[in-house]
Amino acid sequence: MCGIVGKLNTDGTFPVSDDDAMVDALRRRGPDDSGSVCYDNAWLAHRRLSIIDLDRRSKQPMDDVSGRYSIVYNGEVYNYKNLAKECGDYRFRTTSDTEVVLAAFAHRGPDILAQFRGMFAFAVLDRKLQELWLVRDRWGIKPLLYHFEDGVLTFASELRAFLSDPKFAHLDRLALDGLFEFGSVMQPRTILRGVRQVPPAHYVHVSATGALSVRPYLAVFSSTTEVAKVAYDDAVKETRRLLEKATVANLVADVEVGCFLSGGVDSSAVLALMQRVSDRPVKAFSVGFETQDEVVDESDIAARTAQHIGATFERVSIRDDEVLSLFDEFIEALDQPSIDGFNTFLVSRVASRHVKVAVSGVGGDEVFAGYPHFAWISQREHRPRTLAARVAGWLHSLRPNRLTAARRLDGMPATAAVERVRTIYRRRTRARILKNHTSINRELRRVEYQGSSVHSISAHEIEHYLCNTLLRDSDVLSMWHSLELRPVLLHEDLVTYVLSLPDEYKIRNGVLKSIFIDAIKDLIPKEVWQRKKTGFELPVVRWLNGPLHVRFIETWQSNKAKELFRPRFIRMQTRKANRRVLGRNDWLPFVVLRWLIVLDERLRSERNQLPIGTVAE
Repeated sequence: MCGIVGKLNTDGTFPVSDDDAMVDALRRRGPDDSGSVCYDNAWLAHRRLSIIDLDRRSKQPMDDVSGRYSIVYNGEVYNYKNLAKECGDYRFRTTSDTEVVLAAFAHRGPDILAQFRGMFAFAVLDRKLQELWLVRDRWGIKPLLYHFEDGVLTFASELRAFLSDPKFAHLDRLALDGLFEFGSVMQPRTILRGVRQVPPAHYVHVSATGALSVRPYLAVFSSTTEVAKVAYDDAVKETRRLLEKATVANLVADVEVGCFLSGGVDSSAVLALMQRVSDRPVKAFSVGFETQDEVVDESDIAARTAQHIGATFERVSIRDDEVLSLFDEFIEALDQPSIDGFNTFLVSRVASRHVKVAVSGVGGDEVFAGYPHFAWISQREHRPRTLAARVAGWLHSLRPNRLTAARRLDGMPATAAVERVRTIYRRRTRARILKNHTSINRELRRVEYQGSSVHSISAHEIEHYLCNTLLRDSDVLSMWHSLELRPVLLHEDLVTYVLSLPDEYKIRNGVLKSIFIDAIKDLIPKEVWQRKKTGFELPVVRWLNGPLHVRFIETWQSNKAKELFRPRFIRMQTRKANRRVLGRNDWLPFVVLRWLIVLDERLRSERNQLPIGTVAE
C-alpha cells in the first residue's frame, strides 16, 4: 500500500523535475520509504508502506529488466504469483507483486488487466515511446487522480498532492452540487476543478503526441446479466467456497493482518473466515461511545462475537471531551468532503497502533442486497405511478419516515429509485442553500443496467454509493493512519458469481442477503445473523449540540460561509445552533464548510497562496 505521484510532459517545452511538495503531501500513505526518478519527459515518485516483499529491492519507481518500462504502483494484486506465469521468460529480481504487475503489463499491455485480482492503481511509463498509462482496479478501491492540460499530465493518489500548486486550488461547482445531492463527489469528478479520477475498470493513456484517451479494460456488469441456473443449496455452497477463497486472497501479506469488527453480519463473517485459516488469534478492532443515548453502541456485541470466534478484541470508547480534537483531525484527513467516514477514521486510528493491514466487510450490502431499499424498489418498480406515490414523496421531504420512504418509490425505475433513496438535498433545496448554484447534468451519471431489479440496484450501488462514498472514504481515512484496508467481500470472482444469482436467492422469504447468511451462519453467533439491520451510526446530533457547538458557530460565522451559502441558510444554521436543535441533516454542510476553511488556512500558512476559489466549470 502506497502513494504515487508523477508528471508527463508531451510538448517538450520544459524538462520535468522533482516536486518534493507533492511527494511529501502523501507521506502518511507511505511512511516506510520513498523514491523519485526523473526520466526524459517524465517524473515518477512513490511513498511506500511495506506489506509484500519487505526487501529494498522492491523500492519504487521500479524499472523492468529491459529498462524500457517503469512503474509506480499502489495496492495489492493477490493473484500475482499466477500472473507471473504469463510473463514468458522474464527474469524476476524480486518476490514483489510490483514487479509482476510491471512485467505482465510490459508483456501483454492493457489486455492483461482483466486477469488482475485485487485492489490497485498504478502508472506505467514506456520510456521508448514516451507514453504513459494510468490504471485503476475494477471497483475503484484504490484512488488515482489526474489533471491534463497543455500537454502536461499530472497524477497522484490524493488531492492533497495537487494542492502544492496554486493553479489547482479552485472548486468545481458541478462537483459541489453532486456533493450536496448525494453526500459525496460523483466520480470521475473531484472537488477540484480540472482534476479527474480514473474511472474503475479503466485506464488512461497519454501518447507522446499529447493525445489522451480514457478506455475501459473490462465491462464489469455485462457478464452478469444472465441469471445462473443453479439450485439454492448448491449456490449457498459455492458462495461459501468463494468467500473462503476471497479471505485467503486478502490475507496475502508479509505483515500481520487485523480486522474491523462491528455488530453486523458482514464484518463478523469476515473475522470468522479469517480465524479459520489463521494460526493465531486474529486482532479485531471496534469503536464504541461513552454516552449511548442517541445510537446503538455495537461494540458490546462485537466483543461477544470476537470471543465466540476466538479472536482478540480491542475496543476504544470515544468520550465527548475527545470529539473536538478528533473532528479537527478528521477534517484534515478527509482529502475532499464527504458525509461519511468518521467511523472509518476512528477505527483506523485504533487498528493502526497494532497492525499495518486490516480487512473490512464493506461492500456486502451492495453485493448481497442488504439494504432495505432493495426490497422496497424490487417490490414496487412495476406498480403504477399513482397520485398517492407522489404525495408520499412530498410528505417524505417534509417529515421522512419508513412508510413514505417506501411508498414514494411506486412505479419508479430501479435506477431512478436508488438515486431518490440516496438523495440528501433535492435540486430545489440545493438552489435555496447554495450561492451561484449550478445543477449537475444528470446524463453524467444516469446508467440503465440490464437485468433484474435486484441486479440493477446492486450495479448502481456498486458504481455510485460504494465507489464514491464508502471505498473513497475507507481508503483515504485508513491511509491517513498508514493502514492498508482490504474489502474481502469485493473479491472479483465472488462478486461476479453473486450478481449472477436469481433475485430470490438474495431476498428470500423476506430476509435480506439470504444466501450470504445461509453461507456463513454456522461461523458466527445466532444473535448476529438474526439481528435486524441497523447500520453503524455516530452520535452526531449530540456532538453537534454538545462538544462541537462552539466549532459549529464559528464555522457559520466565517467569510467562507458567506461566500458559499445564501444568507437565509446561514441565519437558519446559526439559529438552530443557538437553540441546540441541530439534526443529522446539518452534518454535511458543516463538514463541507469546515473542510474549505481548514484548506484555506493551510494554503495561506504553508505556501502563502490565495484562498481556494469557487470557479464554476
